[in-house]
Amino acid sequence: MIGAVDTDTNDSTFSIGRDCRINGLFCIMLDDDSHVSIGNDCLFSDAIELWASDTHTIFNSKREVLNRGKNITIGKHVWIGKHVKILKNAQIPDESIVGMMSLVCKKFTNSHIAIAGNPAKIIKENINWDSARPNKFQ
Repeated sequence: MIGAVDTDTNDSTFSIGRDCRINGLFCIMLDDDSHVSIGNDCLFSDAIELWASDTHTIFNSKREVLNRGKNITIGKHVWIGKHVKILKNAQIPDESIVGMMSLVCKKFTNSHIAIAGNPAKIIKENINWDSARPNKFQ
């Protein structure tokens, strides 16, 4: 199931690449010019949230908005575990894994990484993944 919220925004886009498998995804896009991009061949577990925008305004003494919506970019062949939250301006590179219950709130640039935690950080490098069960992997 995929759910999205986009109320009265202009020039916002949400794109999903080919051959993605998504078990449960909810996306918040409430700011003009917000963009969410998911690459090809991704595997998403359940209860994943993408927050390309905040739901309330933060402003300074001059009434200038400080928390405008940003982009979320998820590369190709990315596996995202259950209950992961990905916030505005985050980037997950190609061939990567995001561990269960992680909070991704920044840009990661090197591919072939496993990230996990709150906030997420790199826990392994030079990795890749396959959807086969470990006892069936050849």
